[in-house]
Amino acid sequence: MLTMSQSLQMRFVTVLDSTHEDRSTWKRFGESDNRNRGKKMLVRHNIKNTSAGISHEPSAPALVRFSRPHTVFGTMVSVASVSLMAVSAPNVIFFDMFGKAVCSALCMNIAIVGLNQVYDRKIDMVNKPYLPLASGEFNASTALFIIAFSVLISMLLGVYSDSTPLICTLVSSLAFGVMYSVDIRMLRWKENPFLATSCILIVRALIVQIGFYCHALGSGFLGIELRRNLIFSIFFMCIYSIVIALFKDIPDIMGDAQEGIQTLSVQFGV
Repeated sequence: MLTMSQSLQMRFVTVLDSTHEDRSTWKRFGESDNRNRGKKMLVRHNIKNTSAGISHEPSAPALVRFSRPHTVFGTMVSVASVSLMAVSAPNVIFFDMFGKAVCSALCMNIAIVGLNQVYDRKIDMVNKPYLPLASGEFNASTALFIIAFSVLISMLLGVYSDSTPLICTLVSSLAFGVMYSVDIRMLRWKENPFLATSCILIVRALIVQIGFYCHALGSGFLGIELRRNLIFSIFFMCIYSIVIALFKDIPDIMGDAQEGIQTLSVQFGV
């Protein structure tokens, strides 16, 4: 038989064991709760941020995001600056020509960046999931309709302007956009660093500068006078285009690597 002291001692040990089990249970419950809370915070963080630090949640209408606003702004500034270099005193005729140039250029810009999104959909699902095609807000048919409509409006404006330099600028820009993005044999120049750089340099530094300059002058390519401001602009845009080609793919390295796009950023692991 157990003495009273031994009985009390056993009860005390039992209470301690029970308390320890309860504490362990609450500890495991707390750890599990913290893990779940951390997962929820991580999910919320991933929803709010992309690899480039931009929200996945639509912050602008789908069509606006599809047009890539920063390229629209760049096109407007480029066309305006080149056109103003061609004249000393803008007049009514100049503003009429400038209006046709900038509207047609913006439409063609939307078509070119849209075409790139069609063929970069898988890459954009990793790098830019907020874009309409990557997020599923647009399907391929919708995107192609917008691209075709933009090209049509751009070319109609070019023809209506009766300006050979403007028409040539629009057509050649579209041609290089196709060569850069479309994934068929002998094209998809973006997969080759040298060809990608050449494409960007030719369009930004030569076609845009000379084409819109001649359009603003109201003359053909044969009557062009290479003024110092135009020469400086071409030289500056050559350097700028090379810098763009070298650095534009750094934020997209993850998606490019997954799809086998050997940009300089992927090759050098920047």
